[in-house]
Amino acid sequence: MGEQLDRSSCIEARQYYYDYIGPSARQQIPGPILAHINACAYCLAQIARLQAELSEADDRMLAQKDEVIAGILEDHFSYLDGPVDCAAARPFLPQLANGTVTVRIPTPITLHVDQCQQCGQDLELIRSWSLRRPQINRLSVLFAGRSLAGWACEQTDGLLHDLVRFEYDQADPHILAHAFACRTCRDRVYLARAMFLEHLEARSGQGGHRSMCQRITDADLFDLVLPVGIGTGLVDEARTLTAVREHVRPCTRCLARVQAMHKELSRIASRGNSGIVTSYSLGPGGKDPVRSRQPRRRLALRAAAGIAALACLLGLWALVPRAGADTLSRLLKAFSTVTYLHVTTQNPEGQVQEFWLDRSAKRCLLQGASKVTLWDLRAGVRKDRTLPDGSVEVRNLDQAEMAWVNAALEGGFGLVPFTDRESVPGSARCESITTSRPDSGDIYELIWPAQYGTGRRRWRVQLDPDTGLPRQAHYYLDDGSGIWRLEAVLTADYPSGVEQILEGLAPDKASSGH
Repeated sequence: MGEQLDRSSCIEARQYYYDYIGPSARQQIPGPILAHINACAYCLAQIARLQAELSEADDRMLAQKDEVIAGILEDHFSYLDGPVDCAAARPFLPQLANGTVTVRIPTPITLHVDQCQQCGQDLELIRSWSLRRPQINRLSVLFAGRSLAGWACEQTDGLLHDLVRFEYDQADPHILAHAFACRTCRDRVYLARAMFLEHLEARSGQGGHRSMCQRITDADLFDLVLPVGIGTGLVDEARTLTAVREHVRPCTRCLARVQAMHKELSRIASRGNSGIVTSYSLGPGGKDPVRSRQPRRRLALRAAAGIAALACLLGLWALVPRAGADTLSRLLKAFSTVTYLHVTTQNPEGQVQEFWLDRSAKRCLLQGASKVTLWDLRAGVRKDRTLPDGSVEVRNLDQAEMAWVNAALEGGFGLVPFTDRESVPGSARCESITTSRPDSGDIYELIWPAQYGTGRRRWRVQLDPDTGLPRQAHYYLDDGSGIWRLEAVLTADYPSGVEQILEGLAPDKASSGH
């Protein structure tokens, strides 16, 4: 009988074994159970074995941590004796922000971060998000610029509706990875989501339950901003985000937090070099003399950058030449009266898309290499025909996509960057470009700050000499380096009878989907 009682006491004492190991927690064990453990050889033996297993586990974790740090140092010191600028240091920032792994010695990478104010600020921002290890790895892949090649931006067109609403579950992981690794597609998601947020604010003017808002961390939101699967080719087995997603989607407060994080993340990923270049060299005798150097630039370039910075600070870009401002106003006003429009876009890689617009009927069609898409705002539907098999899917438009398509109709799918003079940033400047061919039509150039506050955008438009409407537009981006990079060329004509063209090109009315 006594043996049976002892066994039942051992069973009851098992749940307190961990507490017994810690002296402070041991005081919380009920008195009778503590007395049993102290007098029971079996329980004391089990606790001793548990302590040994925990110690071994700690040793394994410590060894794994040392292995991780060794790998990080090896990556850092691959830049030994070489120049380190922001582009080289950026992929290492997420790992440096990881509080569980600390690099305690100077390295070529930490030297740059210490001496570059912009990289230091980016590091502190990432650290404030308290990201988990899979998120840190994902962000490093994004900053390294390793997007998935071979996936054209047009393949994200059909995914935009789902991306805006955080419906990542059924998305092709390769296309999903491209959508967030590609700067152009990432910006499209941000703008479409901004329209969705404006719609929510106009409709409700308030967020969800504030107590739930307070429980959602930045790390929770990060999985919505940069979903799993980036750079992996497979959707990770991550914890479910259903509760977070279902709260954030209708909550203006949390959706605004998502947009703010998206903006900061894309700003860091897209930021050019600050101009700080460092070099770390190992000296003789095992000492580590550290050298830092600025990039060699011509004085004229540095002076020009200083003047540009001063001009932005004083708002001098607002002093637009009157002739340029009047021409821009007339151009945008004339463009707003156009009913039929055909726009061909081409990116630097040679990928071509065609857009046919009937503004009066609120219909537009996108003809790409692998898909034809028709948006009909009056009917509230979207039709997609996949090429070459011809399968057709029809689905209803939600408010966010309708707002995006309506804005695209007004802007000619990017032919003009702004729809009226009031929407042009006050810091933009417009000027006429002199050409050697008087019959080529007037050319004007508009320059304004880039979307995320880093660098500049440029729109150079050639007008038709007969109609004064845009005939061709070039978009350029300066990411802060002072070098303009061509992003897209858009060519336009204004044919009559677009209604018949739309009917001829539109997907079949039969539906094989929703």
